[in-house]
Amino acid sequence: MTIFSCNNLAKSYNDKLLFENISFGLDVGDRVGIIGKNGAGKTTLMKIIASKEFADEGTVIFNNNVRYEFLDQLPEFETTDTVLHSVLNSKPEINNLLEEYHRLCAIPKERLDAKSAELLEKIVHQIEELDCWNYENEAKKILSMLGINRLFDDVKNLSGGLKKRVALARALLSEPDLLILDEPTNHLDADSVQWLQDRLQSSKTSLLFVTHDRYFLDAVATKIIEIDEHKIFSYPGNYEEYLEKKESYVKTKQSTLTHTLSRLRSELAWLQKGAKARRTKQRSRVDWIDVLKKQTITTKDKKIKIELGKSFMGSRIIEAHNIYKKIANQILFNDFTYLAKPKDRIGIIGPNGTGKSTLLSVLAGYQQPDKGRVEIGGSAKIGYFRQ
Repeated sequence: MTIFSCNNLAKSYNDKLLFENISFGLDVGDRVGIIGKNGAGKTTLMKIIASKEFADEGTVIFNNNVRYEFLDQLPEFETTDTVLHSVLNSKPEINNLLEEYHRLCAIPKERLDAKSAELLEKIVHQIEELDCWNYENEAKKILSMLGINRLFDDVKNLSGGLKKRVALARALLSEPDLLILDEPTNHLDADSVQWLQDRLQSSKTSLLFVTHDRYFLDAVATKIIEIDEHKIFSYPGNYEEYLEKKESYVKTKQSTLTHTLSRLRSELAWLQKGAKARRTKQRSRVDWIDVLKKQTITTKDKKIKIELGKSFMGSRIIEAHNIYKKIANQILFNDFTYLAKPKDRIGIIGPNGTGKSTLLSVLAGYQQPDKGRVEIGGSAKIGYFRQ
């Protein structure tokens, strides 16, 4: 069964063409990895399929019976809610039944009237029919495997990495027909990535995803779609098989290009013999040379050279004095002092959610510490690349 079909999709941003005339479909059981250079339109294509953006041209047609979930690269939660409740709400009909069941069970028997008792019996029957007694336990298990143990924190106050994992847990628990995942392994440690990889491999859920984790891509994908030169190329198999087929394709293309260059040189030599030769040459032959010239125009990776202006920098860059930061009742760092010196190259490590990004933001002056102070040297220029 076909889950969806894309027909002649095209998309541009600010007069920059991302892709055009893209057509492909995804069938039940397919696990399709989308690859391509940065800026090729991988995320945009997935958002168009998930109805989060609109194509300039073309259509996406879903099977009417299909349910899908989209995991954004930077998910946000609009309402205040606990981590656990937010994940349980991936199936609101089940979560509502369980909440109503717990509410009725909390009423003492002597105060439970006939109407409430009848409702309780009906809810128990529905829960059994839907086989959802273990629904909450499954939610807790998924969160735990993704490294989240603070189940009752407010999800809106979480770090970006934790929000991504909560959103991933929610998508997995919903058990849709299709998961559309944008960088699902971001913010996961090695154990969580391995667990997610195993789960997706054994799941019957179809998959459309983008990832920069080549090992994950190779293990999970059953088909590769590459966006290149504004078009898509489809390769059956995993990433290793794609590389083998791509190598063969490039060799063939290079061979064709060498042959084309040889013919072009021969044609140009003939054409350049003089005006008389050009006058007597058939018009179609001259046109053919123009075709050959176009065939030899190939795209090459450009080497980008960035020149940074030099300026005098004193010995004082960043000074953090006894800084303290707390978010959602969790102390991220306390009494931290750091003096940045020229040529320092410091890597910050630690478990997810412990405050690495927050520390960078505070040191760069984008957030204020709750206590202590951060001083930036008068001649220092801070380049801050956000997550």
